[in-house]
Amino acid sequence: MLETEYKKNDIYELLEAIEARPAMYLGSESLSLLRAFLDGFISGSQQVAPHPSGFIDFHEWVALRLGYFESTSGYANMILTAEAGDEEKGLDRFFRLWNEFRNRKRRVIYEAVRDFPPVVVSQRRLDSGEIEEMESNLIQIIKYTDDNSGFIKYVNGDREIREMYCQDLDRAFWLVNAFGFDIDTKAWKKVGD
Repeated sequence: MLETEYKKNDIYELLEAIEARPAMYLGSESLSLLRAFLDGFISGSQQVAPHPSGFIDFHEWVALRLGYFESTSGYANMILTAEAGDEEKGLDRFFRLWNEFRNRKRRVIYEAVRDFPPVVVSQRRLDSGEIEEMESNLIQIIKYTDDNSGFIKYVNGDREIREMYCQDLDRAFWLVNAFGFDIDTKAWKKVGD
C-alpha cells in the first residue's frame, strides 16, 4: 500500500518513491502518467489537507529552467516539448528539474513592505478551481540562479503565498505595479546582491 512508502499527503516523499520505482507506481516510465497520478494525488489530498507545500511553484521553476516566458502551459507540457514528446526522457527530465527545485537556494534581492492597504493576492486553488484571496504585506524579489531572471514572492507573516517567475528583474518590478500594488521605487530595499 502506498501509505507505507511515504507520509500521508507528503508529495516530496511520494515523488522520491516514484523516482526510485516509476513503473511500479505509474505502469510505465511516462511523464504524462506521472502528471495524471499527481493530479489525482493532489486532488485527493485536498479533501483532507491544504495543497502540497510548494508544488505549485514548480511550474514557475520549469519555465525558468526551460526558457519559457511564463508557466501557463504547465510543467508537463513544457518538459515534453523540450524532449520532443518522448515520455521516458520527459520523466527523467522531470526528476532532474524536481531535484533542482527541491535543492535550490533562495536569495532575497529586494523587498518592500506595504502596510496599508495590504496587497491582495489571488490564487486559483487546484482542488476546487476557486479563487482564493490572501493579504500580503511583504513583497520580495528573489533569485535562485545567477542569470537575470527573478521571482516575485508574496509573504503573509511566516506563510509564503505565491511565487511568480519573471525573465528579468525589470519585469519583476513592472509586474508588481502592473497588478496594481503601487509600490514606489523608493520603497524597495536592496537586501542582497
